[in-house]
Amino acid sequence: MSKQKFDDVSDDDDELVSRAPSAALAREMLREAMPPAVRRAISDQTPTLVVLTASGAGCVKWLGITAKRVCACASVISVPSAPKPSASSQFEMNLLLPTIVITGDASWVPSEIIAAQDHSATLRLTPRVVACAIAAYCRSSPPRLTAADLVGLQFEDVAFAIRHGDRAVDCVARLRRTRARRSAHGRPASAPPLERLSGFGPALDEIKAIAADVRRQHGRGERSPSILLYGPPGTGKTMLAGSLAQSVSLPMVRTSVADWFVGDGHLGAVVTKADEFFRSAEAHGACVAFLDEIEAIPDRSGLRDEHRAWWTTIATGILTMIDRTRAAAPGVLLVAATNHYERLDAAVKRPGRFDRHIQILGPRSPDDASDILRFHLGEALDADALAAAGAIASAQEMTGAAIEAAVRAARSNARAAGRPVELADLVRLLAPSNERDAVRRRSTAIHEAGHAIVAHAIGLKVDVVSIVASGKALGFTRYADGAFVENSRAAIEAHVIAGLAGRAADELLSGGAAAGAVADLRFATHLIAALHACYGLGDTLASRGDLERAETLLDCDPGLARLVEDELQRLMTVSRDLVARHRGAILALAERLSARRVVAASEVAEMFDASMRDHGIGAMRDSRQATAPAHEACANPQIE
Repeated sequence: MSKQKFDDVSDDDDELVSRAPSAALAREMLREAMPPAVRRAISDQTPTLVVLTASGAGCVKWLGITAKRVCACASVISVPSAPKPSASSQFEMNLLLPTIVITGDASWVPSEIIAAQDHSATLRLTPRVVACAIAAYCRSSPPRLTAADLVGLQFEDVAFAIRHGDRAVDCVARLRRTRARRSAHGRPASAPPLERLSGFGPALDEIKAIAADVRRQHGRGERSPSILLYGPPGTGKTMLAGSLAQSVSLPMVRTSVADWFVGDGHLGAVVTKADEFFRSAEAHGACVAFLDEIEAIPDRSGLRDEHRAWWTTIATGILTMIDRTRAAAPGVLLVAATNHYERLDAAVKRPGRFDRHIQILGPRSPDDASDILRFHLGEALDADALAAAGAIASAQEMTGAAIEAAVRAARSNARAAGRPVELADLVRLLAPSNERDAVRRRSTAIHEAGHAIVAHAIGLKVDVVSIVASGKALGFTRYADGAFVENSRAAIEAHVIAGLAGRAADELLSGGAAAGAVADLRFATHLIAALHACYGLGDTLASRGDLERAETLLDCDPGLARLVEDELQRLMTVSRDLVARHRGAILALAERLSARRVVAASEVAEMFDASMRDHGIGAMRDSRQATAPAHEACANPQIE
């Protein structure tokens, strides 16, 4: 056999390169994977055993074809897929010649060959490899390529971007377009960037930090983190995975572990489906690989003896695949999701397989729910209407998925009626059906309207008024952020006045006091007891007992109990006076609440001002208005 140097390209090679960009790309990958000393040994026909690993059957095929062309003096064995047991002859080799084994997975190669190898390497698409392939094919130098230009691209993507007759600059432009399209492939169409999401609390901040770290390490060969998302159904785990892929500009490969068991359910079929998913992720080189319903991999510690052998094989095999993918493809960002964290095998949860465990709880406050509504509705509703709808969704403890479904249904109903979506459309879907009779509904509306109008009259900003039942409460009035404060005696008394106004409205406008004001009375009692016994804002400076349980001091201090009662009676008189003064506004708001169940802040202000104009009264405000941050003991600005 005639001696041929590795770097020589024969006429036959020129013809191949002119016909197939894949050959030019494969040739550069081979050159980079084998240092000069190895190439010289092959050219000198020194018996040398080289094992090269590459991702993707197509890549391995072209590497094998090209290696045979440029290394005619070597024996080349190409293994693009896992060999069957009967195919052991595939690795028969003449050790008198240099031998190059090119495989998609080193585990497919017999252990004796791995042990005897003189050189091994993993073949990758690097900026230098791609630039040299384009230059060789187009006969001109391309613009500078970076690792970021190649993130998420496979061998075929790069080969198809190189076209006969194109200039090198055209090939690079096409390559970058392919990269952009690949980055969007597989992600949910509705997945926004992380920066546009809200309603996930601290979990979103943690995932944003991971995304920033992944973007910084693009193309550096560092191992991406692995993430386990867990939480109740419908909290947005799948959306977060898609948004993460969007934000780091990576394609998304996705599967449900439960789907691996659909069909005949035989051991081999399950393992094959799992392996296909992990191989696909590895072939991308860099991607978000999303495994939903990972709890379908059972906890081996709880298996019955009769099931242990079968399930242990499955679980162990999948865990091994996770380890292989993380080692072989450091650019793969592995993300798993589960509704049942407690069911996971301890080996699944350990660091190295899933490094970061992030709990996804969905909206935890009215503001979170409002943010989710804003994301889905855009500018369809104003801020006050969104706050009102968010308060209802939060009171019903709705998940992000449930809120999204309600928005879709509300839009559909509004389209059918030939008008834009309105707050009432959302309330009908977010709130449970109203089963109270008209009399009970009106009495609840008067109670809540008393809270809202009096609060507005003394300068407390009302956010939402609702007669939608939530737990034991038949309705609620919620203050805007920053309105609930305890920085002075006047501010505390203002909150007590507003809190007692519901009972005052019951007495004056709704047939008498009712037992439903118990929560308001407890709240008012707590504040006045804290004013005198804890805050030092009464006649003494001594702070006694636990602030959060200030009202319990009344049981052991008759003097304090009498003082608190006198204060409450005095402030109740103020509340009654304000209810009587603003009777018209309270009744008007109650009528609207009875009909619509939820009223936003802007409507409260409009109805109050209209009542003032009708009676020729100036829009008076009590001077006791809160301005400082809320104390943690009263962090929930809501009265019932």
